[in-house]
Amino acid sequence: MTEQVELTQSASGEANILCQGKPLYSRYAPSAAAEKGVQQIPLQENCIYIIPSPLLGYGISSFKDLLPSSSLILGIETDQSLMAVCAPYLGALEDECFSAWRVDAGASLYEVFKGVIEQGKHFRHCRLVPLNSGYQLNKGLYDALF
Repeated sequence: MTEQVELTQSASGEANILCQGKPLYSRYAPSAAAEKGVQQIPLQENCIYIIPSPLLGYGISSFKDLLPSSSLILGIETDQSLMAVCAPYLGALEDECFSAWRVDAGASLYEVFKGVIEQGKHFRHCRLVPLNSGYQLNKGLYDALF
């Protein structure tokens, strides 16, 4: 599903995303809810954490600081318009423990997982970690993928 997406500024001065005129983060403190959510994530060794619709990446830096070295974070975006706007923000966060991907079908998600496993790490767990309202935009598709 392709949406009308706009990068805007919140009351606090932080960047925010509007989709169909609705903010996908808080209008006042966009990063606050994501940062709070990261503190509540149960951490596990050998786990792939999937962030559906990572948007501007709020909370991801803090999450990476807490992440066990045997685990990693995948940001998965299903909307082309959101990925186009958010890619520069996500690209700045990418490293050995976080990468962002545009996925629209199970086959492309399979290719992402295949690439991760070919790096030689072994994972025993997978956990979905929504950090913003982007997940709700395409909840049916995300739920079908995961």
